[in-house]
Amino acid sequence: MRVVYHVAPQPPASNSRGWLVKVTEGEALLHKTHIMLHPLSETPFPKNPVANPLLPKELNLHDFRVSELSRTYHTPYTFPVAVSLNSDCPALMMIVEGKLYHCKLGVDGEIPKCKEIESLISSIKYVDVICHEGKFYVVSVDGRTVVVDSSLTAKMIATPISAPVIPRSVPACIRKRYLVESFGELLLVIYLATTTECRHLSELGVTFEIFKLNAAEKQWVEMATLDDRILFVGEDSCFSVLARDFPGCKGNCIYFYDPCSRRCKYRSQPRIFSNIGVFDIDGGGSGSNRSPRVYFLDDGGDSANIFCLPQDLALA
Repeated sequence: MRVVYHVAPQPPASNSRGWLVKVTEGEALLHKTHIMLHPLSETPFPKNPVANPLLPKELNLHDFRVSELSRTYHTPYTFPVAVSLNSDCPALMMIVEGKLYHCKLGVDGEIPKCKEIESLISSIKYVDVICHEGKFYVVSVDGRTVVVDSSLTAKMIATPISAPVIPRSVPACIRKRYLVESFGELLLVIYLATTTECRHLSELGVTFEIFKLNAAEKQWVEMATLDDRILFVGEDSCFSVLARDFPGCKGNCIYFYDPCSRRCKYRSQPRIFSNIGVFDIDGGGSGSNRSPRVYFLDDGGDSANIFCLPQDLALA
């Protein structure tokens, strides 16, 4: 299990901004009970404090407010997984090669053999799953979405996306889809890359489409703005925060994890931020001429503060 926390000082601290911290339960072979990970990936932070001066050796939680933002569960493989901890019927839903599998959780989290849930459409290929309001929501390649309740009854909750922001005529070498719960709403975030080159070298080759589920109309509705929200889409977790909780970080943005290719000059530089990109929805121009822009946090700066504990925290 991996949990992303929002950590912020207790008032009346002079520095009131918050930070993101992701913690995973350690493995027995590592002889650790918990491991701190990169907030948007599965990569542990460097052990050497010189290589990672942003983290104190100890943190007294009595001095901070801590709230949980995201909780994810994992299998030994990289399959999309969602877990419902409903006391009446705790269950797990998993996507394997585009097919949907379900199983009830046993005693002490024991996972019995999963069984496939028959698809409503024979040719459908599922790509992501999330537990939202006690039910499992599963999205397919074309945006068709089904909801599955505790009785394993599946019904269509959204039809294919018919009016994408980016025309399908634009070739997309990489297309990823993420289901994100954001302040009670269910969002679908589609990541598009029109080049296989490293995005650091071709930032214009990256864009995002954002949709909000309208369950009554059974469709995904395009979103033109996130307002004060910041979305995070990572290798193993997706969540959102309000920019006002992180002074110095701009709202209406998507932070995403984009590892470097073998040919990228940043690959040999193990920086904490070099693989984190920011999609700023209204970043360029002004008024009606505003256009999104993409940049990376290679050099830290104010936009990277959301991942950094402040320098005035003394090391233990």
